[in-house]
Amino acid sequence: MDLNIPKTDKKRVVIVGGGFGGIQLAHKLDSDLFQTVLVDRNNYHQFPPLLYQVSSAGLEATSISFPFRKLFQKKKDFYFRLAEVKAIRLEESKIETMIGDLSYDYLVIAAGTTTNYRGNKTVEKNTLAMKNVTEALALRNTLLNNFEKAAVCTDPQERNALLTIVVVGAGPSGVEISGAPWQR
Repeated sequence: MDLNIPKTDKKRVVIVGGGFGGIQLAHKLDSDLFQTVLVDRNNYHQFPPLLYQVSSAGLEATSISFPFRKLFQKKKDFYFRLAEVKAIRLEESKIETMIGDLSYDYLVIAAGTTTNYRGNKTVEKNTLAMKNVTEALALRNTLLNNFEKAAVCTDPQERNALLTIVVVGAGPSGVEISGAPWQR
């Protein structure tokens, strides 16, 4: 058994990453033909288009996070493993994870993205990203703490600094966070 997943006569599809692509594929795979194993470093799917709502305290993180096991509770021959992939051994048709090795017949990499600072080390060093729930919560906590400090601050310059927010990036999330209700 690989990671306590029984071996069957079906082809095993291992999907690394539970974002939109990973969960769509997992839902569409025929359980009569394939055993599906989803591997992700989180035990939930997040809905990235609403991360700005979490960052601006408009929604709780649980409103945009959905446990994989709940999403797939009715799917036959589906397994989820909370793990981070350390290596892919193509010649052996295995992935190496932090909790053990997992063999596959088909491997799909749908691991998502990371924040791209376009080589700007100053921006990377001095900003808070908003690519996942953890980062969105850190951003929200920073903003709320700054607002609380500003509420009792008597120095106009310091208060202005606490209330100044710079958004780097004008993609959908940057535009949405710029127009969040706390801005008005």
